[in-house]
Amino acid sequence: MDLPPDIDLASLLARVDEVGDCLIWNCYALDGLHPQWRVGGRLWNVRRLLWLLVRGPLAAGLQVGVGCDAELCVHPDHLAARTRSQACAGKSKTAAHRVRIALGKRVDSILTADIVQAVRMSAEPGVVLDEQLGLSRGYASKLRTGAVWRQHGCAFAGLGERAAS
Repeated sequence: MDLPPDIDLASLLARVDEVGDCLIWNCYALDGLHPQWRVGGRLWNVRRLLWLLVRGPLAAGLQVGVGCDAELCVHPDHLAARTRSQACAGKSKTAAHRVRIALGKRVDSILTADIVQAVRMSAEPGVVLDEQLGLSRGYASKLRTGAVWRQHGCAFAGLGERAAS
């Protein structure tokens, strides 16, 4: 990414407040977390601009964040380049995100929705089903209780599925 021609370090640092050892951005921030600045009709990430001004080009696939606890800090010494997965590490996932992860894992699974339904409806003991389907010990029981392969989308999706014996 190339820097806009009419930007310099002094113009960026003129828009910050010094709080302790942090420089807090006092202009627009996307979602209140990501300092932005409009240059030449385009919004630019202030942290990325500062990184380019102070440290030079950034490797492909890296994001610029801060290592301190201040959400709007743009101090050049506090900036850290990291991948998206590193930036998201330790943050809690929303329910929708957990559903997308689970559905993504199902694509590679040997189980299908029909097999899972058959296991849940079966009167066979779980140990027998585990052996028949080549599952790890106790997995059929986890399927029946909904601990794995949860039905997403409806709070009542799992009720009444298992056949009465």
